Amino acid sequence: MYWRFLNIIFLFFLIKPCLSQKTFSQSRNEKKLSKYILKLNNPKWLKINNNKAYFKYNISSSLSRVSSTSNDQVGRLNNGQSKTQKFLYNKSGYDYDKLEKRIIQVAVFKPRVKILEIDLIANCRGNAINSYDKLNNSQSSFQGLSSLYIDENQLNHLRKINTQSNFIKNNTVSDQIIMDNISRSINQICK
Repeated sequence: MYWRFLNIIFLFFLIKPCLSQKTFSQSRNEKKLSKYILKLNNPKWLKINNNKAYFKYNISSSLSRVSSTSNDQVGRLNNGQSKTQKFLYNKSGYDYDKLEKRIIQVAVFKPRVKILEIDLIANCRGNAINSYDKLNNSQSSFQGLSSLYIDENQLNHLRKINTQSNFIKNNTVSDQIIMDNISRSINQICK
């Protein structure tokens, strides 16, 4: 009986550090998560005035997207693709992921925002966005500006299809209308 009691006490002291280590790592992960959520709730790049939000986005700082020919080599065929698939997979130009993520972040984490205004800025060289391409020999360079407005209906639609927990897990869903508006605005910047 005495040995059984000692075995139970020994097992208790053996298991206890494992349990405390687990709770310590959980609390550290919870702190990281709460800090990340706080950062998402209060982005430095966003300015809010009443129900209107505003931010600037420099397209020239975005990475170039792979051309459609290399996408075809991966096995994506142009035949039979929907409009969304063609836009997502066969778009040469610039990667809009960071811009889309910011728009969805505003929609999900700032529910009081009714209008979102985005100033898209690009360094233009000739009629193209300057990606520091050595083949573009145009001498004229300027800074192009285009504004993009996202209204309450589009923001509410983004709020319906995205949640905070999915955003944190990096599972976001964009809206085709917003993506078309982004593409149209970017294509008109340097013209």
